[in-house]
Parts: sequence; C-alpha cells; structure tokens
Amino acid sequence: MIGYETDLKNQKIFGEVLEEENLKIEDFRVDEIPWLTMKGSFRNAYGKVKVNEIKIEKDEFYNGKNKLIVDFNLEKGNYANVFLENFFDLKREYYKPDL
Repeated sequence: MIGYETDLKNQKIFGEVLEEENLKIEDFRVDEIPWLTMKGSFRNAYGKVKVNEIKIEKDEFYNGKNKLIVDFNLEKGNYANVFLENFFDLKREYYKPDL
C-alpha cells in the first residue's frame, strides 16, 4: 500500500505507476483530511504455510454431510482467507469427484 512514507528505491513498478498517474508520494499526505492520509506499508506476496492436520468429520449442523477441518499456521502478515481460497482451488485441480 503506497503512502507518504513509502520508500520507492527498490519499487520500480510503484514508481512507474505514480509517474503514469502524475502522482507524487507527498500526494498521499492530506493534512485537510487526516483520516484519509496514509503512511504506507508492504506485505510479502508469498509466505510459508505449515499445515498441521487435515481431517474429515461428520458435520454436526448438516445431517448426512461431512466437513473438512484444516489446522494451519501462517507467517505474520499473511491472510488466512487468501490461503484457504488457493488451497481449495489447488485441491480442486487434483480431486475431481465423479458426478
């Protein structure tokens, strides 16, 4: 997330986008509207995931259905929902149930 304290030294793409949009880093500091002012931050695009356990159990809410329980740990700054979305897409590639 670009903000007024973002260091663009090693961020070529961000610099190019700002130039194309005719923006400067200082434009992200809005003294008149301080709640819209952003310092900026970075997150890793990739992170290590440790999957501790995967198990299938009977679902206590939906009779006759099963549920999947995935116990995992992520590095700080990674989002669980992003991991789970990709986990299930990956599993779908390898598991094609007979319909």
